[in-house]
Amino acid sequence: MNLVNYIKDSTIECSPFNWGLTLFCYGCNFHCKMCENYNYEKVTNPENIIGKATDIVKANITPMHDSVIFIGGEPTVWGNKLKEALQLCHSLGLKTKIFSNGYNHDLIEEINKEGLCDAWSIDFKVLNNIQQELGVPAQDYLVNLDLTIFDIIGHELPLEIRTTLYSGNREQKERIKEYVEKTYKFKYPKLQYILQEDVRCLI
Repeated sequence: MNLVNYIKDSTIECSPFNWGLTLFCYGCNFHCKMCENYNYEKVTNPENIIGKATDIVKANITPMHDSVIFIGGEPTVWGNKLKEALQLCHSLGLKTKIFSNGYNHDLIEEINKEGLCDAWSIDFKVLNNIQQELGVPAQDYLVNLDLTIFDIIGHELPLEIRTTLYSGNREQKERIKEYVEKTYKFKYPKLQYILQEDVRCLI
């Protein structure tokens, strides 16, 4: 499982844990409009690979760390390699958290069934113009997202759903918020919904 970057000490992304090593994974199964001018090339160009997740975990974990955070790109494109990295983290006594677009629900269900992930952050990107904005079939996106989120809820794992606002979804934000609240949050009140600005657009 290859990485393009990491943050050795993180206290924000690792919530509900305290001190995390954040890993930025190579590769993505989406081609989002919001990433085209920012980090899409960073996470999909093999020249940017800096090493393997398992090696970087072993080299950078300290007694301060209680967790390892997997961010994209999209970690789930790595399949069994992601599971191996999660297993290593647990063998070292570390909690794990994955940031995902939720599309690979079959793998996510396997990970939850095997108890390999301790917390999830799932992106809810758009409701309209799905093919245009994300580069994946519109008919599959919401189905897979629902399957993923309901599986996480069924395992009663810490879950946050994030919507990052940008030009392609800003007019949809109230509809997205309503969908999240009516579809997921009423069934799982502990769910945290985060509506955030894309700070890259402000730079």
